[in-house]
Order: sequence, then C-alpha cells, then structure tokens
Amino acid sequence: MTLIGYADRWEALPGEELGFKVSATADYAARIVRLRHGDTNPRGPGFRAETVADIADRLPAGVQGIDLGSYLRWDPDADFDDGAMMAGLSLWATLPGPDEQGLLCRSDGRGQGYGLYLGADGAVIWRSGAAELRSEPIQPHRWHRVAISRDRDGRIELIVVPQAFVPGRQEHRFVQQGQPAAATGPLLVGAAREASLYRPRGGFNGKIGDIAIVAGRIDPATMAKLAAGTSPDAPAIRWHLGIEVDGRRAVDLSGFDRHGEVVNRPTRGVTGARWKANADRYVDAPDEYDAIHFHADDLEDCRWETSFRYRIPEDLKPGVYAAELRSGDERRHVGFLVTARPGRATAPVALLIPTVSYLAYSNEALEPELLGALTPLRNRHLQAEDYAYLAEHRLLSLYDRHDDGSGRCMSTIRRPNLTSMNPLHRCRLYDAPHQLAADLHLVDWLEEMGIAYDVVTDHQLHKEGATLLRSYKTVLTGTHAEYWTAPMLDGLEAYRDGGGRVVYLSGNGLYWVAALDETGDIIEIRRRGGSESWKAAGGEEIISLTGEHGGLWKDRGRPPQRYVGVGMASQGFDRGAPYRRTPASHDPRAAFIFEGVDDELLGDFPALTLGYGAAGYEVDRVDERLGTPAHALVLASSTGFSDSYQYVREETFFTTPFDGGTVNDEVRSDMVYFECPEGGAVFSVGSISFCSCLSFNGYQNNISRILRNVVTHFSRA
Repeated sequence: MTLIGYADRWEALPGEELGFKVSATADYAARIVRLRHGDTNPRGPGFRAETVADIADRLPAGVQGIDLGSYLRWDPDADFDDGAMMAGLSLWATLPGPDEQGLLCRSDGRGQGYGLYLGADGAVIWRSGAAELRSEPIQPHRWHRVAISRDRDGRIELIVVPQAFVPGRQEHRFVQQGQPAAATGPLLVGAAREASLYRPRGGFNGKIGDIAIVAGRIDPATMAKLAAGTSPDAPAIRWHLGIEVDGRRAVDLSGFDRHGEVVNRPTRGVTGARWKANADRYVDAPDEYDAIHFHADDLEDCRWETSFRYRIPEDLKPGVYAAELRSGDERRHVGFLVTARPGRATAPVALLIPTVSYLAYSNEALEPELLGALTPLRNRHLQAEDYAYLAEHRLLSLYDRHDDGSGRCMSTIRRPNLTSMNPLHRCRLYDAPHQLAADLHLVDWLEEMGIAYDVVTDHQLHKEGATLLRSYKTVLTGTHAEYWTAPMLDGLEAYRDGGGRVVYLSGNGLYWVAALDETGDIIEIRRRGGSESWKAAGGEEIISLTGEHGGLWKDRGRPPQRYVGVGMASQGFDRGAPYRRTPASHDPRAAFIFEGVDDELLGDFPALTLGYGAAGYEVDRVDERLGTPAHALVLASSTGFSDSYQYVREETFFTTPFDGGTVNDEVRSDMVYFECPEGGAVFSVGSISFCSCLSFNGYQNNISRILRNVVTHFSRA
C-alpha cells in the first residue's frame, strides 16, 4: 500500500489546526476537500467532493511503522539495587509463541541484563546474563505462580507453581550458577524490551498480576513467600493492578512511590489469580482484580510524525471534509469533521455525526472466522489491499478479537482508520457503504434539498450534553448511531423533553454501552447479552474507564424505545423491504408527514444499501413494554423480510424455527412519530437502509418527500 494516514483528531472548530500523519512509499500530493457523497454505486449520484484548499503538489515519501503491544514500564531510580533481587508474579498465559514473550525484563536493549520470559513452547524462562533456567511448558489459560531470584555472584533460581492441581507438577524449582550480569534501562512487565521509548518488542499475551519485587537481598523465607503469592516484608515494589484501573498508572503500595506507567491501554478491571467468582466488580474486591490482560497487538497511539498541518479557516462551513492524498493512481481520503461551536448555531438543523460509533467500528475487519457463522461474506476480495493492511498490522475494531482470542474492548482515534471515516468504504459483510460513507447519503440529500445544517458530533454531545443541542430546532442522527455513553443519552433526552425535535434515521441505535477516556480518543466497551461477536469473560463486564456495567443499554434500564420509540429487532444482509402505511398514518397529527404522499408502500424501489427497500440491514420496532410512548403513532411497518433476518437474541429465551422474517411478526421496521414535553417531538424510521433511498429517481420519491416534510415542519414549528 502506497499511502496511509490519519489526523490527530477527527473533529475541529473553525480556527483550530489539524495535524495529518502520513506513511507513503512515494511522494504524494495533498489537498483538502469538502465531502458530499462517497458511494460510487452507479444507481446513485456517485462520488461528490469539492476542493477547499491545496496543501502541496509534492510532499516527500516516508514510511512510518506501527509498534504494537501493551506493557508496564518503570525507570528505576538511583536507590533501586537489583544486583541482588527477588520477584514474584502470577501468570495466566493465553498464546505462547511464535517467539519469546517478555514477562518481567530489564535490559539495555541489546539483551544485556535479566529477563523472565514465556518461551515459544510455553516454558517459563529465567535468564540473567548467560545463565538460563527453563521450566516445562505451562498450560495456557491457567494461573501459575512464578518466583525468581538472582544474587551478586550470578546464582539464579526459578520456581513455577501451578495454581490448579496437576499430578506430579505441583512445584518446579530450578537453580543455576552463572556469572554476574549488570542491568540497565527500564524495567518492563509484559514486554521483552523497548526498541525506543514506547516501542515494545517481545509483547506478551495474557494476564500478569500480584507483582512484588524485593531488591538488594536474597533469602529463602522471602522466596517462599513470593512463590506462595503472599506479600513479602518490605518489598522494593508492590504494584497493585486492581487499583486505579481507569488510568495509566500501576500503583506501588511499597511506600517507595515507585509507580509504573501502563502503556498502550491493555485490558484492565480483569479477574486475577485471587478471584473467588463471588465479586463481579473490581471496585468491590480490588485484590481479586489485581491483574492486567496484556496483548501483543494492543495499541493506543501510533505516535507517527506529523507530515503536514491544516488550519481551519474561521469562515469554513461546518461539514464533512477530508485530506485527499494522491500518489500515481492511488487516492486516499483521511476524513475529518468541521463542527459548529457549541451554543453558536449557524443553522436550525444539526446533523449529529455518530463519531462514537465510528470509533467502535474503526477498521472493522469482520474477520471470516468470527462472523462466518452469521452470514457468508458477500465479497471477500472487496478493498483487498485495505483489509490486508489491517490484518498485517492488527488495526482491528471492537467487532474483532485479539490474537489470543479475547475480545477487543478498546479502540483509539490515534491510528489509521480505513473504514468508518473513509467516504469510499464498503463493508465487506454486505458490500455496501457503512458509517461515514453511508451518512454521506444524508449529507448529500441535505445539500440537494437546500436545507441549512450544522455538523455536531457524539463526542461534543458527550462533553457538552443538552447545551450542545438546545440552539437547534431539529437534530438528525446518522444512519447507524449504535454506541452511546451515559452523558450522550442524558443530553439527547434533556434536549427532546425541553422542546427539541429529534429525527432518528438509524437502525440498531442507542444499543451498546460505551465509555470514553478523558481525552475522548479512547473508547471502551464490554460486550454482554446482545448481538455480539465476542463476550466479556465472567467477572469482567465492568468498564474500566468508568466503573459502570457494560453490555446493552436495554439491560441497564435505558432501552432505545424510551428515547426514540423504537429499538433493535433484527438484522439481515441479503435484501431490504418497503414499509407499508398503517391506519395511524392517516391520523391528523401525522398529516404534515405525508403531505404529497399518496403511496401505501414506502421505499418500494432500489436502494444503495442491500440493493432494494428503505427498511433493511438492521431494523428497529416499537415496544411499549420497553418504553415506546403509548401515544406514539406507528405510521408504517416493513414487511417481506427473508429468514436471513432473525429476531434478536436479547429478546428471545431459547431458539426456535419461528424467528425468521417470513414467520415472526416482531422482525420488522417501524416508522414512528410522537410528541414530547414543551413542544418536542420524535420521528423515527428504525432502519439503516432508509437514507440510501433518498437519491432514487433524482431525489423525487416518497422517502425523500417524507423526510423533507418532517425536517421542514420540525425546523419551523
């Protein structure tokens, strides 16, 4: 791949500056474009963009690498005497090989020093200078206690104790006499060494916890305590990993304040060797959560150098933009958003871009081994170069898994994103636009209709709450606003009940609980109980950034029906369906919605998503038990889904042959309208595919007319 890049932020205000980080194997040109439509499907208007600024006709090539792996690091102080030292830790390995993985290491970067490693064959290896001890291979996914020592004469000792009973292998003790070995550089847990600052090598896959280090002396009694997992007297370091799990610090309880730094956001708030399966929250039993799950493919920040900068002009219109990079025949778009200043609307309509969902889906590889059982991938060769790059560099989404099989619960803005912020992206699961590429269907329609709008984002809503939205008469969601934080839900509800009008143009929205770190650049989820590609392990359902339960908002007592009247019903990947109007659509309260629309079938024509029908891909339905207001009007419902659409698992108690779209009436998309306090209102379509129908027949169709009626009425009433 010739060109790859990312911006240091996804959004900026007028007057602010963005830095763009590019890796290129050849010289390239760069310009800034305003995006209107990305989908190249010949049934639509095609790619539409206009040049805003030329950056350079020629920028120099330069390849920037990606260093993966989470670990704990500490730079020893002058009083830390590890010429003679003992250490103990609990070890839960998940994926030995293909090379040695660092467990607790200190070297000068050239291998001089000492290190505790997991061998490619699963053996525990303790090496100090030329002296080396090696255990038999340990069993993955089982806790072991490991103790090590080295003295000033070069003698080293290794003890490995499995926590579970293994016949004939209750304790392994190894001793060897070698030559003294000096150690310099940082002390690392979960990596073998650093090639340079924050660039690890020899990353570990698995959990490490209960770390204690005693420096300056050796004695058998303390070694026995370390091997047994009991606290030694006066350790030099005692990192407790069940404390401050939301941060980047490994807290030292020794009294010497030798706190470590946690790098590249490993999974925290995980069960440790002391977990008794009674507590399910780390805040209730921190000693039972004294562990970190490291992954050799974790990443928080690529730390690329900035290749060029762009300052947003003060008069630039809010909207969707990109840095367009060109080299030969290759073209790459690095998307970003110019937003309105909070509280200073320039239009009556706000388009709420679902950036939190973009972050969750960032680089969704949807690897075949994960979703192959759900549906065959329509086009395994779609954007093959992009997906090959993601696979090679393990830049995957929250729908994918780490190399050791555990679910990816964190994602970051500070890396290339080839999917959810790419205007030309087509999801290979169903060979159609998704996230930004799909939301540009709506952007294009707003431009075509001449509707003035501002762009605001989920991240702004998370930070500002209802204050962000109150200056707008109407707020439109994106096409797949699936991931929400608690402040986002609070803000939307307060806006709606304070007189705001919401147009919900999504399917499967307001679904998963999400959390952001203090910068907003990191998202965390814990999957449990929904339509999911992985499931959080027992005792690990709590989000480390906030301490709140992960999973579905529905299971937290906040189902989407409470906010927008509809919630997740089904998903399918073969073909959409039209809506059929109900008698309620003729209620005088809904007259403004259907002005100029005489058709009984709505969206009964080709779409740019799934090829046909305004209802499809993922669809939502009403349910008064889950919060749909009793006075809500169900204006239309979809019919004719295939059995590719199955009733969602969170609404069923056991599987039956009667959950498909041809037999289950709950598999449908409902179009809904209801009024709210202070003149507020909600119009919901409950379908991801809805906006892909807007451009049909030159924008002259019943879906386009209905949406224009609603937006016009909501914005002037």
